[in-house]
Amino acid sequence: MIKDSPIDLHVVARRAMQDMEFRVGFPSSVIEEVDRLKEPIFKPGATRDMSDRLWSSIDNDDSRDLDQAEYVETEGDSVRAYVAVAEVNYFVPKGSLTDTCARYKTTSIYTGIENFPMLPDRLSTSLCSLMEGKKRLAIVIEMKIGPDGKVATSDAYPAIIQNKAQLTYEAVHAWLAEIPPPASAVSAQTIAKIKRDPALQEQLRIQDRLADSLRAFRQENGALDFRIPPPPPITDEAEGERRWRESPNRATRIIEEMMIATNGAVDTFLESRNSPLLQRVVRTPKNWLRMVEVAATYQGHLPESPDSAALERFLAEQRRSNPEHFPDIAIAMIKLLGRGEYVVKAPGDTSLGHFALAVPNYAHSTAPNRRYPDLITQRLLHAAFAKASSPYTITELQKLAAHCSAREEDANKVERQVKRCITAFTFQTRIGEEYTGFVTGKSDGGTWIRVPDPALDGWIPGPDRGGEGSQIAVGAKVRVRLISTDPARGFIDFALLDQLAS
Repeated sequence: MIKDSPIDLHVVARRAMQDMEFRVGFPSSVIEEVDRLKEPIFKPGATRDMSDRLWSSIDNDDSRDLDQAEYVETEGDSVRAYVAVAEVNYFVPKGSLTDTCARYKTTSIYTGIENFPMLPDRLSTSLCSLMEGKKRLAIVIEMKIGPDGKVATSDAYPAIIQNKAQLTYEAVHAWLAEIPPPASAVSAQTIAKIKRDPALQEQLRIQDRLADSLRAFRQENGALDFRIPPPPPITDEAEGERRWRESPNRATRIIEEMMIATNGAVDTFLESRNSPLLQRVVRTPKNWLRMVEVAATYQGHLPESPDSAALERFLAEQRRSNPEHFPDIAIAMIKLLGRGEYVVKAPGDTSLGHFALAVPNYAHSTAPNRRYPDLITQRLLHAAFAKASSPYTITELQKLAAHCSAREEDANKVERQVKRCITAFTFQTRIGEEYTGFVTGKSDGGTWIRVPDPALDGWIPGPDRGGEGSQIAVGAKVRVRLISTDPARGFIDFALLDQLAS
């Protein structure tokens, strides 16, 4: 429980999980099955041994479920990139008790108060984690990437790797950007690790340049950037500052771009082996004409036919010239774009593509400790390596795709609800403060308000909720006073003070 708070946010998080029918813990039968597992025996010559290379990982300060590690080499103007993905299928075979539990959970859930992993800790943070200094089984995706950021060739194969340097986002970003690192023991240790290893420094410089070229290539093809300011932190004297979404930086960009490239390469590999695929897609938006109307509201122009490159140009211009309204624009466009989903691509079928990432082929594969679709993809890869038939029928994959898509949305609802409760808790000592915001929506229950600084969402209750409501139009700039918060339910109520000139 947060110090001096009558609300136990751990209880709030667990209740949100239960409301969406997620299991909080693990059955004893699963724990017993996992406890019987042992480290693999690495027999010389049985699997390609790449453990002598300078593998490194970048993740959050407190991350222990490390799904991937990276290593790069320059080849003239090109870069040969290797991404190792943790081997999970070896420990969690299809049909095992642990597999059945993971399929039901589908994903790890990160609420900002308590994390609810898909797999027991002995797997996700030990046997299946690419921990520093430990030899681990992995699937390696090898890519040759040209100076233009295009993946020229790629391959996939099982291997043994050893993470030589477990790094963190904030420390790597601080080192690359030559700015003071955060005042934390983890950051200090990570910076020291980088500074004493010239070879590791060169690895990070190459990866940084590679991420720039990969992103530039995607942006030329219409990749969308919806970055908005992060929500406020919650501070606790004992635990320090928690942030549930980090601001993008050079280190997060490295991992994001290399994972996008890897997921595309895995899709290409499986397609070349005539394997069925579980693809991650964002369809060409059906609501494009409404997106055109939204852009026109902000003096922007989009063509009549869906065009991701044109949409990204509009977003970039609005982020630059209209930062106050950009969060609302981004959220409106995201809703109209439609959510991502999992679909099955049988051999010979045409890919639907990922409209937001501007990639034609994309399969989630880089987080098998945290996402069940990635574990499914790993099993498809093993079948392709062995030149065996798929472990899943098309019908099985279609059912799994629908299940994973639905449970992912349920998980998002849990995370959103808990974050609303955290925000309400954070601002409960700031009742009476006044803010400038914008009307983002209206309903019979009230008028929705977004405050850009500090990032805060709430509403002006309508008459049927004991308030006065508001006749001000969506998009109007307003001055409001914070009048109440309800951390248990995640409610934040404002009173309207005045409408301001836009």
